[in-house]
Amino acid sequence: MPIEFTRRSTSKEVLRLDWDYPVAKKFAANAGDGKTTSARMAEYALPVADVYKILSGDDRRPLLVLRECDKCKGSDVALLSRSLGDERTKLLANWFHCVKLPPDVLRKNHPFSKLYPEQDKVPHLFFSSYDGKGRVTLGGDQKQADLWKVMTKAIEDNYQKSPKPALKAMVSLLSQFDSFDILEEDYKKMLRDEMYKSGGKSTKADKLRAKIAEVQKKKASAMKRAKAVCDLKLVVSK
Repeated sequence: MPIEFTRRSTSKEVLRLDWDYPVAKKFAANAGDGKTTSARMAEYALPVADVYKILSGDDRRPLLVLRECDKCKGSDVALLSRSLGDERTKLLANWFHCVKLPPDVLRKNHPFSKLYPEQDKVPHLFFSSYDGKGRVTLGGDQKQADLWKVMTKAIEDNYQKSPKPALKAMVSLLSQFDSFDILEEDYKKMLRDEMYKSGGKSTKADKLRAKIAEVQKKKASAMKRAKAVCDLKLVVSK
């Protein structure tokens, strides 16, 4: 039987995609009868430059925008392929402001609809700078190699450093995080067993607490290195 490899909690947190779900605001429009001051709420398509301002907010990282459809709603299938190669995709995504848009974004009167001027084959994914420059679209069924090429190019266009050395370092650091988590879990289990036997007041329990503290210290140091490695320096600062 093949052994299934599973990342531990620290690595999973590093690899977690942090999606932003911008709210499509409603805009007031005059009722138009000239006899009343009442106004009704209506939706209308915003100029695309305004949409990018809403999507980006104060975040100057490049955009990774995933448009959901009725079939893929609630999933990341347009971006992830459910393979081990997804780790590389997730690591690359850390240098993007990741945004998800709902299926109804294609309605003509949706505030964000002008993001998608295409009539046929509307893309599921696009990458751009925070203000929409250098936009590249993908259908959602792309090969991983093509996805990584587009993501890497977008990162290189928006940061001072290439992500390639950082990716290599992060693969090694993920393995370190897993090792630290395994050690910490083992020591904590041993400590629980020792506390059950001695009430926690023993030389062995004290040694186990010290080992746990040391592993946590090493893990914190590795996380600090990971943050330094991943700081590619945005070309446009906040």
